Amino acid sequence: PITHTKRVEDWERKYPSTQSGLSREGNGAYSDDELSMINDPFVKMLGEKARTAKQRKAFAARERRSIAAAVKDLAETLHLDNVEIRSAAQQPLTEGATKQERRMARAKGYYNRKSGKIVINIDNHRDVEDAVQTLLHEAVAHYGLRQLFGSHFDTFLDNVYKAADMDVRQRITDLALRKYKGDFHVATEEYLASLAENTNFEHMPDSFWSKIKTLFLKMLHSIGFDGFAGMGVTLSDNELRYILWRSYENLKEPGRYRSILGEAEDVAKQAELKVGNYGENTAEQEGIAAAQQQ
Repeated sequence: PITHTKRVEDWERKYPSTQSGLSREGNGAYSDDELSMINDPFVKMLGEKARTAKQRKAFAARERRSIAAAVKDLAETLHLDNVEIRSAAQQPLTEGATKQERRMARAKGYYNRKSGKIVINIDNHRDVEDAVQTLLHEAVAHYGLRQLFGSHFDTFLDNVYKAADMDVRQRITDLALRKYKGDFHVATEEYLASLAENTNFEHMPDSFWSKIKTLFLKMLHSIGFDGFAGMGVTLSDNELRYILWRSYENLKEPGRYRSILGEAEDVAKQAELKVGNYGENTAEQEGIAAAQQQ
Protein backbone atom coordinates (compact mmCIF):
# COMPACT_ATOMS: atom_id res chain seq x y z
CA PRO A 1 0.00 0.00 0.00
CA ILE A 2 1.08 3.61 -0.66
CA THR A 3 1.87 5.21 2.69
CA HIS A 4 1.57 8.90 3.51
CA THR A 5 5.37 9.14 3.71
CA LYS A 6 5.66 7.56 0.27
CA ARG A 7 3.25 10.15 -1.19
CA VAL A 8 5.30 12.98 0.36
CA GLU A 9 8.56 11.54 -1.03
CA ASP A 10 7.00 11.18 -4.48
CA TRP A 11 5.94 14.84 -4.35
CA GLU A 12 9.43 15.95 -3.38
CA ARG A 13 10.96 14.10 -6.33
CA LYS A 14 8.32 15.22 -8.81
CA TYR A 15 8.22 18.91 -7.86
CA PRO A 16 11.64 20.23 -6.80
CA SER A 17 11.92 23.53 -4.96
CA THR A 18 11.80 26.74 -7.00
CA GLN A 19 11.26 30.41 -6.20
CA SER A 20 7.53 29.66 -6.06
CA GLY A 21 5.94 27.43 -3.46
CA LEU A 22 4.14 24.32 -4.57
CA SER A 23 0.84 25.32 -6.09
CA ARG A 24 -2.61 23.92 -5.47
CA GLU A 25 -3.13 21.95 -8.67
CA GLY A 26 -5.77 23.38 -10.98
CA ASN A 27 -7.09 22.88 -14.48
CA GLY A 28 -6.31 26.36 -15.74
CA ALA A 29 -8.65 29.12 -16.81
CA TYR A 30 -12.41 28.74 -17.21
CA SER A 31 -13.63 29.84 -20.64
CA ASP A 32 -16.30 32.51 -21.11
CA ASP A 33 -18.78 29.79 -22.04
CA GLU A 34 -17.97 27.73 -18.94
CA LEU A 35 -18.34 30.70 -16.58
CA SER A 36 -21.62 31.61 -18.24
CA MET A 37 -22.96 28.06 -17.93
CA ILE A 38 -21.92 27.77 -14.27
CA ASN A 39 -23.18 31.16 -13.07
CA ASP A 40 -25.80 32.57 -15.48
CA PRO A 41 -29.24 31.25 -14.38
CA PHE A 42 -30.69 31.96 -17.84
CA VAL A 43 -28.04 29.88 -19.61
CA LYS A 44 -28.20 27.12 -16.98
CA MET A 45 -31.93 26.81 -17.61
CA LEU A 46 -32.06 27.15 -21.40
CA GLY A 47 -28.58 26.14 -22.52
CA GLU A 48 -25.59 27.87 -24.08
CA LYS A 49 -27.51 29.04 -27.15
CA ALA A 50 -29.79 31.17 -24.98
CA ARG A 51 -27.10 33.87 -25.08
CA THR A 52 -24.95 35.10 -27.96
CA ALA A 53 -21.19 34.67 -27.78
CA LYS A 54 -20.89 38.42 -27.14
CA GLN A 55 -23.36 38.21 -24.23
CA ARG A 56 -21.56 35.21 -22.72
CA LYS A 57 -18.25 37.04 -22.96
CA ALA A 58 -19.71 40.13 -21.25
CA PHE A 59 -21.25 38.00 -18.50
CA ALA A 60 -17.92 36.19 -17.91
CA ALA A 61 -16.09 39.52 -17.67
CA ARG A 62 -18.53 40.74 -15.00
CA GLU A 63 -18.18 37.47 -13.11
CA ARG A 64 -14.39 37.75 -13.08
CA ARG A 65 -14.62 41.32 -11.77
CA SER A 66 -16.90 40.08 -8.99
CA ILE A 67 -14.44 37.30 -8.14
CA ALA A 68 -11.52 39.75 -8.01
CA ALA A 69 -13.51 42.18 -5.84
CA ALA A 70 -14.45 39.39 -3.40
CA VAL A 71 -10.81 38.29 -3.05
CA LYS A 72 -9.73 41.90 -2.44
CA ASP A 73 -12.47 42.38 0.17
CA LEU A 74 -11.52 39.18 2.00
CA ALA A 75 -7.82 40.11 1.98
CA GLU A 76 -8.70 43.47 3.56
CA THR A 77 -11.01 41.79 6.09
CA LEU A 78 -8.18 39.46 7.15
CA HIS A 79 -5.64 42.35 7.12
CA LEU A 80 -3.52 40.58 4.51
CA ASP A 81 -1.26 42.95 2.58
CA ASN A 82 0.57 40.28 0.59
CA VAL A 83 -2.20 39.04 -1.72
CA GLU A 84 -1.58 39.40 -5.45
CA ILE A 85 -4.56 39.01 -7.78
CA ARG A 86 -3.58 37.88 -11.27
CA SER A 87 -5.43 37.33 -14.53
CA ALA A 88 -4.37 35.03 -17.35
CA ALA A 89 -3.49 38.10 -19.44
CA GLN A 90 -0.94 39.14 -16.80
CA GLN A 91 0.99 35.87 -17.03
CA PRO A 92 0.92 34.74 -20.68
CA LEU A 93 2.78 31.54 -21.43
CA THR A 94 5.32 31.42 -24.23
CA GLU A 95 6.37 28.34 -26.18
CA GLY A 96 9.48 28.14 -24.05
CA ALA A 97 7.62 28.19 -20.72
CA THR A 98 8.98 25.74 -18.16
CA LYS A 99 6.92 22.98 -16.60
CA GLN A 100 6.88 24.92 -13.33
CA GLU A 101 5.64 28.08 -15.05
CA ARG A 102 2.83 26.12 -16.70
CA ARG A 103 1.83 24.61 -13.37
CA MET A 104 1.74 28.04 -11.73
CA ALA A 105 -0.46 29.36 -14.54
CA ARG A 106 -2.93 26.46 -14.08
CA ALA A 107 -3.07 26.72 -10.29
CA LYS A 108 -5.90 28.39 -8.40
CA GLY A 109 -3.51 29.88 -5.89
CA TYR A 110 0.00 29.48 -4.55
CA TYR A 111 2.62 31.06 -2.30
CA ASN A 112 5.53 32.72 -4.07
CA ARG A 113 8.59 32.21 -1.90
CA LYS A 114 10.63 34.87 -3.67
CA SER A 115 8.10 37.69 -3.32
CA GLY A 116 6.41 36.46 -0.14
CA LYS A 117 3.02 36.93 -1.77
CA ILE A 118 -0.07 34.76 -1.92
CA VAL A 119 -0.99 34.66 -5.60
CA ILE A 120 -4.62 34.11 -6.63
CA ASN A 121 -5.25 33.31 -10.31
CA ILE A 122 -8.70 34.82 -10.87
CA ASP A 123 -9.40 33.16 -14.24
CA ASN A 124 -8.92 29.69 -12.75
CA HIS A 125 -11.95 29.98 -10.43
CA ARG A 126 -15.50 29.02 -11.27
CA ASP A 127 -17.19 31.60 -9.01
CA VAL A 128 -16.81 33.87 -5.97
CA GLU A 129 -17.14 30.99 -3.51
CA ASP A 130 -14.34 29.05 -5.20
CA ALA A 131 -11.95 32.04 -5.02
CA VAL A 132 -12.83 32.94 -1.42
CA GLN A 133 -12.11 29.37 -0.34
CA THR A 134 -8.74 29.42 -2.13
CA LEU A 135 -7.65 32.58 -0.31
CA LEU A 136 -8.99 31.29 3.01
CA HIS A 137 -7.03 28.05 2.52
CA GLU A 138 -3.82 29.92 1.74
CA ALA A 139 -4.26 32.41 4.58
CA VAL A 140 -4.91 29.69 7.16
CA ALA A 141 -2.00 27.63 5.84
CA HIS A 142 0.46 30.47 6.29
CA TYR A 143 -0.83 32.24 9.38
CA GLY A 144 -3.24 29.95 11.23
CA LEU A 145 -6.66 30.89 12.59
CA ARG A 146 -5.25 32.33 15.81
CA GLN A 147 -3.16 34.97 14.01
CA LEU A 148 -5.97 35.75 11.54
CA PHE A 149 -8.80 36.04 14.05
CA GLY A 150 -7.05 36.80 17.34
CA SER A 151 -9.29 36.76 20.41
CA HIS A 152 -12.28 35.80 18.25
CA PHE A 153 -10.63 32.40 17.73
CA ASP A 154 -10.10 31.89 21.47
CA THR A 155 -13.79 32.69 22.02
CA PHE A 156 -14.67 30.11 19.37
CA LEU A 157 -12.54 27.48 21.16
CA ASP A 158 -14.15 28.34 24.52
CA ASN A 159 -17.61 27.90 23.00
CA VAL A 160 -16.67 24.57 21.41
CA TYR A 161 -15.54 23.25 24.79
CA LYS A 162 -18.75 24.45 26.45
CA ALA A 163 -20.85 22.78 23.74
CA ALA A 164 -19.04 19.43 24.00
CA ASP A 165 -20.47 16.41 25.79
CA MET A 166 -18.70 14.94 28.83
CA ASP A 167 -16.69 12.43 26.79
CA VAL A 168 -15.23 15.08 24.47
CA ARG A 169 -14.60 17.46 27.38
CA GLN A 170 -12.67 14.72 29.15
CA ARG A 171 -10.52 14.11 26.07
CA ILE A 172 -9.75 17.83 25.78
CA THR A 173 -9.06 18.12 29.52
CA ASP A 174 -6.66 15.15 29.38
CA LEU A 175 -4.80 16.78 26.47
CA ALA A 176 -4.62 20.13 28.25
CA LEU A 177 -3.23 18.70 31.49
CA ARG A 178 -0.96 16.03 29.98
CA LYS A 179 0.43 17.89 26.99
CA TYR A 180 -0.16 21.64 27.23
CA LYS A 181 0.28 22.58 30.91
CA GLY A 182 -3.39 23.37 31.31
CA ASP A 183 -3.82 25.36 28.07
CA PHE A 184 -7.37 24.40 27.09
CA HIS A 185 -7.31 26.56 23.96
CA VAL A 186 -4.47 24.62 22.33
CA ALA A 187 -5.91 21.31 23.55
CA THR A 188 -9.29 22.14 22.00
CA GLU A 189 -7.59 23.15 18.76
CA GLU A 190 -5.75 19.82 18.64
CA TYR A 191 -9.02 17.96 19.18
CA LEU A 192 -10.66 19.88 16.32
CA ALA A 193 -7.68 19.17 14.05
CA SER A 194 -8.10 15.46 14.76
CA LEU A 195 -11.51 15.60 13.07
CA ALA A 196 -9.68 15.73 9.73
CA GLU A 197 -9.11 12.02 10.28
CA ASN A 198 -12.10 10.07 9.01
CA THR A 199 -12.25 7.65 11.96
CA ASN A 200 -12.54 10.51 14.46
CA PHE A 201 -15.05 12.44 12.38
CA GLU A 202 -17.33 9.46 11.74
CA HIS A 203 -17.62 8.64 15.45
CA MET A 204 -18.60 12.16 16.47
CA PRO A 205 -22.29 12.95 17.10
CA ASP A 206 -23.84 14.91 14.21
CA SER A 207 -25.38 17.38 16.63
CA PHE A 208 -21.98 18.34 18.04
CA TRP A 209 -20.47 18.88 14.57
CA SER A 210 -23.42 21.12 13.70
CA LYS A 211 -22.66 23.19 16.81
CA ILE A 212 -18.98 23.46 15.84
CA LYS A 213 -19.87 24.59 12.34
CA THR A 214 -22.38 27.15 13.64
CA LEU A 215 -19.84 28.53 16.12
CA PHE A 216 -17.17 28.77 13.40
CA LEU A 217 -19.48 30.68 11.06
CA LYS A 218 -20.41 32.95 13.97
CA MET A 219 -16.71 33.71 14.42
CA LEU A 220 -16.38 34.55 10.71
CA HIS A 221 -19.35 36.88 10.92
CA SER A 222 -17.83 38.61 13.95
CA ILE A 223 -14.96 39.91 11.80
CA GLY A 224 -17.09 40.94 8.83
CA PHE A 225 -17.88 37.78 6.86
CA ASP A 226 -21.60 38.57 6.69
CA GLY A 227 -21.19 40.03 3.23
CA PHE A 228 -19.67 36.83 1.93
CA ALA A 229 -22.63 34.84 3.21
CA GLY A 230 -24.80 37.12 1.10
CA MET A 231 -22.79 36.06 -1.94
CA GLY A 232 -23.65 32.43 -1.25
CA VAL A 233 -20.21 31.57 0.14
CA THR A 234 -20.43 28.57 2.43
CA LEU A 235 -18.12 25.97 3.92
CA SER A 236 -18.73 22.27 3.44
CA ASP A 237 -18.02 19.86 6.29
CA ASN A 238 -14.76 18.79 4.66
CA GLU A 239 -13.69 22.38 3.96
CA LEU A 240 -14.06 23.18 7.66
CA ARG A 241 -12.27 19.98 8.69
CA TYR A 242 -9.38 20.93 6.41
CA ILE A 243 -9.18 24.51 7.74
CA LEU A 244 -9.13 23.37 11.37
CA TRP A 245 -6.46 20.75 10.60
CA ARG A 246 -4.33 23.20 8.60
CA SER A 247 -4.47 25.85 11.33
CA TYR A 248 -3.31 23.43 14.04
CA GLU A 249 -0.47 22.16 11.83
CA ASN A 250 0.64 25.78 11.49
CA LEU A 251 0.56 26.15 15.29
CA LYS A 252 2.67 22.99 15.75
CA GLU A 253 5.30 23.96 13.18
CA PRO A 254 5.08 27.59 12.03
CA GLY A 255 6.40 27.93 8.49
CA ARG A 256 6.36 24.19 7.71
CA TYR A 257 3.79 24.77 4.98
CA ARG A 258 6.39 26.78 3.06
CA SER A 259 8.65 23.71 2.82
CA ILE A 260 8.31 21.04 0.16
CA LEU A 261 7.42 18.31 2.65
CA GLY A 262 4.91 20.56 4.41
CA GLU A 263 3.19 21.51 1.16
CA ALA A 264 3.18 17.91 -0.04
CA GLU A 265 1.47 16.90 3.19
CA ASP A 266 -1.04 19.70 2.69
CA VAL A 267 -1.85 18.57 -0.85
CA ALA A 268 -2.26 14.98 0.35
CA LYS A 269 -4.76 16.13 2.99
CA GLN A 270 -6.68 18.18 0.39
CA ALA A 271 -6.89 15.13 -1.85
CA GLU A 272 -8.04 12.95 1.06
CA LEU A 273 -10.81 15.38 2.04
CA LYS A 274 -11.61 16.34 -1.58
CA VAL A 275 -11.28 20.09 -0.99
CA GLY A 276 -9.44 22.93 -2.73
CA ASN A 277 -8.32 21.84 -6.18
CA TYR A 278 -9.50 18.33 -5.36
CA GLY A 279 -13.08 19.40 -4.72
CA GLU A 280 -15.86 17.43 -6.32
CA ASN A 281 -17.62 19.59 -8.91
CA THR A 282 -19.66 16.78 -10.42
CA ALA A 283 -22.87 18.79 -10.69
CA GLU A 284 -21.04 21.65 -12.35
CA GLN A 285 -19.43 19.42 -14.96
CA GLU A 286 -22.70 17.61 -15.64
CA GLY A 287 -24.41 20.97 -16.18
CA ILE A 288 -21.80 22.06 -18.73
CA ALA A 289 -22.00 18.74 -20.54
CA ALA A 290 -25.78 18.86 -20.66
CA ALA A 291 -25.78 22.37 -22.09
CA GLN A 292 -23.30 21.42 -24.77
CA GLN A 293 -25.60 18.64 -25.89
CA GLN A 294 -28.55 21.01 -26.35
